[in-house]
Order: sequence, then structure tokens, then C-alpha cells
Amino acid sequence: TSERGGSADIFRAQVDGTAVERLTDSPAFDDQAALSPDNRSVAFVSTRGDGSTDIYILDLGSRQIRNLTNAPGGDFRPSWSPDGRTIAFSSERGTGFPHQGFPEPAGRWEHVQAASVYLINTDGTGLRKLTTDPAMMAGSPKWSSDGSKIVFYEMPVRGTFLARVGS
Repeated sequence: TSERGGSADIFRAQVDGTAVERLTDSPAFDDQAALSPDNRSVAFVSTRGDGSTDIYILDLGSRQIRNLTNAPGGDFRPSWSPDGRTIAFSSERGTGFPHQGFPEPAGRWEHVQAASVYLINTDGTGLRKLTTDPAMMAGSPKWSSDGSKIVFYEMPVRGTFLARVGS
């Protein structure tokens, strides 16, 4: 991701830094690129469209871009399964704009971050929520090399405010 042209766009380059190529060119914010296992597609996060943060897939051959998640709320951190058929991602869909009284007892109301880990097939079907505890924030999923497991971080939703301000 680089903002060299104004807003954030996705680029690729050779490992030695040569042959820099711009892959997206949009006034929207494009970030968090993940290359597919077959090196033919890139999943990335973008605010294009209605401004909601969705996961898009760019076909590197045709340069066609399609919205994979297309739903209200923010979708983040796409991660391809080793077979390239499924993407794991973090999403705050359906959480509203949660607030938490902090510090106890309630006095101030601070915005907290609530998100879960989801799976979706790369054709847009089969959306499935993996994490279900509304008191926990789950994010940044990554697949094991054999595709049998997904690792992610988890923390109490209440603690997400403290993560921004320190202790």
C-alpha cells in the first residue's frame, strides 16, 4: 500500500524493489492486500462504492475488480486459504457502534471495537461467522499451511479502548 498518488492504493514490485506496478487507482482507500496462492488474484480492503470497508478481489490478468463482501460495517484483513477457495477476514458487521462505560463505575462512554472472524468462499457464497462471543474482539485471521486451522488474536471488546490509549 502506498499513498504516493494521493489516496492509498495497492502496488506490487519485484523483491529487489524494481518494476513497481500500481494495481489499483481509486480515490478510495485501498489497503491490506493479500496475494492468492496461485498468484492470479489479490484480495484487498477498500472504501470504494458506498464508503463501507469491504473486501474486493482483483484479477491480475483481466484487471477486473469485484466486491466480495458487499455489506454494511467494516471488513478487514483478508487471508486466503491454501487452496484459494476461501477467504478468512475480520468484520464488525452487525455490531453497531458499541460504547462501554469506562472507567468503572460508568462515567464516560468510550467507543470500543467489536469484530468477529468470518469465512467466505471466493465466489461470494458460504458466508460463515467463526467467532461468536460478543464480549470478545477477534481479528487478523491467518490460515495454517495445510488449511486445517485458522489463528487469530482475541481480546475483550472492553479492552480495545485501552489498547488505543495505553495504560
